[in-house]
Amino acid sequence: MITNIGYTMIFGLPLTVWLGIAAFIAMITTALIAILNEKGIHFIPFKYHHPCAITAAILATIHVAFAFGAILGL
Repeated sequence: MITNIGYTMIFGLPLTVWLGIAAFIAMITTALIAILNEKGIHFIPFKYHHPCAITAAILATIHVAFAFGAILGL
């Protein structure tokens, strides 16, 4: 069942791939918020760092669950 959800095609790519891309972008955004605010560039306020990190962790966890489901045949 997990494999069926993970392999659902969206715009020609499986959902697992899209979640991986979204998780990667969220991780980069989280790091950029911290780095830019440390350098005094407050383009994105630091208060968004924590929610962005939580979002990245959730997306990465779902991505890994789908990938392991495909590997283990669940």
